[in-house]
Amino acid sequence: MLFRVLALGDITGEDGVEFLRRHLSYLKREKGIDFVVANGENAAGNGLLPAHAEDIFSAGADVVTLGNHTFGKTRIADFLEENPYILRPANYTGRAPGRGWAVYDCGRVQVGVLNLIGRHSFFGQGAGRYPTAFNAVGDCLDILAGKVGFYTGTMTPAAVSNSAEAHPYYVRTACPDEFLRSVTVERWGEGVITSCVSVEEMLRWGRAHLKKDPACFVAGIR
Repeated sequence: MLFRVLALGDITGEDGVEFLRRHLSYLKREKGIDFVVANGENAAGNGLLPAHAEDIFSAGADVVTLGNHTFGKTRIADFLEENPYILRPANYTGRAPGRGWAVYDCGRVQVGVLNLIGRHSFFGQGAGRYPTAFNAVGDCLDILAGKVGFYTGTMTPAAVSNSAEAHPYYVRTACPDEFLRSVTVERWGEGVITSCVSVEEMLRWGRAHLKKDPACFVAGIR
């Protein structure tokens, strides 16, 4: 049985969304495409808004994926929780809103879509045994095979050393401390953007801070 899947790269800005609206339905008919996965993380310029997501779905996409600009528009966070057809990277921290992979029932077949991002050093539930795309794939395969022993509610940091790598972070916490205030450069919605902080230092701070604020959310910005 032949089942054709079309994967589309970045749909950028209003022009990209409009191009998709004009041409995707024709392309699906012409090529007999059964399932469309489209990257929409730049549909709003830098990030995705719910209205743009709906436009992409209306144009004929089945799943919309996101990447390093997932939270470029903070209003998308609640929409990620509500809509199972929008996938942020699976190897973000498990505390990030939404989901990174899913299996969709298409009648004749079931289609699994797993969204991964390259160089991220996150840890914990949903981020893989180690913070790599490779192990995130392994974890998803384990779940599909019924091996769920690793997946508990306890965050288990991976033993990594990234002292030489540094970049800004988006941090949302109910109890900012002296360290966070010292590295904050601007407020962004309910959270803050930090200056460049080494991955090793942020992981160390994150592990300790989660004991004070279990709902703390940290995401690297590249």
